[in-house]
Amino acid sequence: MHYELHFEPAGVPGGKAGDYVRKMLEDIQETAVRVENNEFSYIIPDDFHHGLVMLLHMQHHLLAEGIGLRHLSDWAVFVNTLSADVEEKSKFEDIFKERLMKIGLWNFAQNISLSATMALGLPYQEWMGDNKKLAQALIADIFAGGNFGAKDDGRVTEGIFISNRGKDGVRHSRLIQAVLTLNQVAYTHCPITKKVKILLPLAWCYCIGRRIILVMMGKRKKSNLISAYKKSDSRRKLYAQMKLFEVE
Repeated sequence: MHYELHFEPAGVPGGKAGDYVRKMLEDIQETAVRVENNEFSYIIPDDFHHGLVMLLHMQHHLLAEGIGLRHLSDWAVFVNTLSADVEEKSKFEDIFKERLMKIGLWNFAQNISLSATMALGLPYQEWMGDNKKLAQALIADIFAGGNFGAKDDGRVTEGIFISNRGKDGVRHSRLIQAVLTLNQVAYTHCPITKKVKILLPLAWCYCIGRRIILVMMGKRKKSNLISAYKKSDSRRKLYAQMKLFEVE
């Protein structure tokens, strides 16, 4: 069995939105719910934390290599579980709307849910809104990328020009975003550059050179930056409509 470890849930943004998200995650263990099975028992996050982690994870991958039908299906099942026996105000809206609006994820939650109603038959609720054009474009994007970009190898490279793996939403021009993404790679491989910014150009050269060597050795796939730059434009415009992590 393979375990992928994280310092925190994937997709936690930077800035003020990230501070809010981390504050909301502080009690994730204290509010966890125990599930009893015939063979064993285990704990899972409560409804709010469960949904928050799923949304963070989806947008994190969507803006980079992409997600897939199984991720949309998981979300549809989760939303349906919270709304199946509610006749008046949606339990989902009651739990999530105010807090997701505070961190800039409510718009995304609405549109990914509306996409699930159109593609998978999730029962429609008023809180999902009526932007069917955006929801349809989101469905097309999900199917184009498949599970984590499996259907289009170029999507990972396109992500360089869109967002820093969903950590900042979609707020920069594509060229500026490319520089910011390269900075993040430099911070990962050369941590000292976080404190000594003047070393960043050297770290860029190191990271780019390392990538070229790995491609030549067959350990990494070749990337067509020109093609990725062109294709990233439509994706960037699509994701920008969801106002990810835009807070007052």
